[in-house]
Amino acid sequence: MAKTEEVMIGFPGVYVAALVYSFSAWLVLLPLALFSGDFQDIAMAVVYPIAMCLLGILIVGPIGLLCFGAVISFDFAFGKVLSSRTASIAAGGLTGFVCTGGPLCWSEPFCLVLALPGTIVGQLCAARFFDRNATDEPCRGRRDWWRYDLRQMMKATAWVAVALACARLIPNGVHVLGIGSLVWICMQATTFYSGKTFKRLLLKSRSQ
Repeated sequence: MAKTEEVMIGFPGVYVAALVYSFSAWLVLLPLALFSGDFQDIAMAVVYPIAMCLLGILIVGPIGLLCFGAVISFDFAFGKVLSSRTASIAAGGLTGFVCTGGPLCWSEPFCLVLALPGTIVGQLCAARFFDRNATDEPCRGRRDWWRYDLRQMMKATAWVAVALACARLIPNGVHVLGIGSLVWICMQATTFYSGKTFKRLLLKSRSQ
């Protein structure tokens, strides 16, 4: 199986992530609405997650394809530095980050409150689908990822140039792409390695 096909194994997880993220809003909105005692607030708390879920199902597919394509392109441009599982998880997290408005954090810092759980849910659902459906041994990342030749540097430069050219087509696109990418990379790395550490500690505690 080609590496691109392996990475896409986790793609259906973005739809599950949209459902989980949308309906998890009930855990926050319903208690607040019931505490207020206002019927209108209660009705909004019930209807809003359903509307958000329907909207999420409509937009998560196209955005997910773009995000998975971006991660796959990044991986190939930099010499296949990511394993198939890591790339799939990263793409799922990027989809959750973009769908919850994370790239707009430079103008609306509150978006980070929504983007953090969106990233985590996207990562978890993509990882779940990948682990359950990957039949063969997935492709591993290049261990000497810090070594680059001239061809790889030219590919990486071209990739970044295309991304910046596309960003200039939308208002404030360079800011959205630049700051949003920086925030997402930091968030992605933190949540990914925190999840790996938690899993390692959980397995260690079970084995004792």
